[in-house]
Amino acid sequence: QLARFREQEAVRNRELQIASEIQRSVQPISPPDGEHIQIGAYWQPAREVGGDAWGWVQTDDEHLSWFILDVAGKGLPAALAAVGLHTALSMALRAQLPPVEVLERVNEQMYDAYTRTDLMATAVVIQLNPQTGRLCVANAGHPPVLVRQAGYWQQLEATAPPIGVLTELMAETQTLQLNPKDLILCYSDGFSEVQMEEGLLGHDGLLRMIPAGARNVQALTRHLVAGSKSLGTASDDQTLITALYTHEVTEQNHMEEHTTFPATLEDVSRFTPRMEARMSSLPLEVRTSVTLAVHELLVNVVEHAYAGEEGNIHFNVMQSADTLKIIIQDHAPNAFDPASASSDVPDPLDLPEGGMGMFIIHQTFETVDYKRTEDGNLWTLEKRIGQL
Repeated sequence: QLARFREQEAVRNRELQIASEIQRSVQPISPPDGEHIQIGAYWQPAREVGGDAWGWVQTDDEHLSWFILDVAGKGLPAALAAVGLHTALSMALRAQLPPVEVLERVNEQMYDAYTRTDLMATAVVIQLNPQTGRLCVANAGHPPVLVRQAGYWQQLEATAPPIGVLTELMAETQTLQLNPKDLILCYSDGFSEVQMEEGLLGHDGLLRMIPAGARNVQALTRHLVAGSKSLGTASDDQTLITALYTHEVTEQNHMEEHTTFPATLEDVSRFTPRMEARMSSLPLEVRTSVTLAVHELLVNVVEHAYAGEEGNIHFNVMQSADTLKIIIQDHAPNAFDPASASSDVPDPLDLPEGGMGMFIIHQTFETVDYKRTEDGNLWTLEKRIGQL
């Protein structure tokens, strides 16, 4: 009986060893050595094998893509699923699909198998054009991608559930325009769920460990790994990718960004300073007035359109040489039309709630257009900036 047990244990250990070798073989030997971008990476399963994986693909002459995936669970089943998902994501990227379509195609391929085996997986796909600095992110159930711009941290949250949960995965593309020295951080929950004496590390704990002047991503990656180990215990697989954009883009009069954030006053207050920092090419008085007007509109969206309900705000800004265009969309249950407010100077003693904010919006933008869509509100704001 003992001999048979030892034989079975030896077979099991050999199977785990083979599985570990297979899983390690699909992980990149080293981060990409891309033009205008520095990338550092760390991957470590909690056991012999695990459910985390990462990869990168030079999709064409203009784009570099990388991804992290995390299959729920540990051990051999999660590892096998992670290898399959890694292959599917890599193939979709090599087909030169944009990040959202990569996730949609992979979900379509994996849904039936995941449903039969009770599996699901989070994944985030990031694509960068190093020449222009345009960054596109698609996130399905994964921890947020964190981007530091002008000293402020952007959080690109998941816009779709994990792979294998729904038959159709409808993620949204989140786009940022990077500037030199912008820092990108993506990770699996093995880092954010490091158990400390006072609780979980969380992504705020990760951010607190990042030096303000971090410029070497390899050193930063080692610093974050060592710091998390010193603060607590990791019980899950850990994957971390850090990236630093280094290209000096010569064309600074054009900018386009798309981002999504929760419809809360706290998130609005965090977002508006970051938005102002991204408009650094505009005169100070213009940045100030636009930021104030947008802040007023976003506050009204939270307080009146959502009115206590949970939801997201989608914010798009496009700056050309002569025009600043901002599109704000929500999925709120209540209609809220700023265009209905008068652009005349209001009487401070006879203002409806939100009236002064609407006056500021009309005074700042030449165009204030509102539409009530099937599932929310849509605002389009435009301002001429060419003669400034």
